[in-house]
Amino acid sequence: MKNKFYMFLSILVIVLALIWISFFQKNGVELVLVVLSLGFSVFTILLILLYEKKKK
Repeated sequence: MKNKFYMFLSILVIVLALIWISFFQKNGVELVLVVLSLGFSVFTILLILLYEKKKK
């Protein structure tokens, strides 16, 4: 149950970050933070998938 919630949050962060990048396209600290959040979300999704694969 927890994994589904974290997966949902990670996907939500990715979608919101892509929307932010496509509409605002600012340079600087904001862009760095958005790219870091994208990377962290992808990393979280990979960890969840590896955990579920190992669990089976």
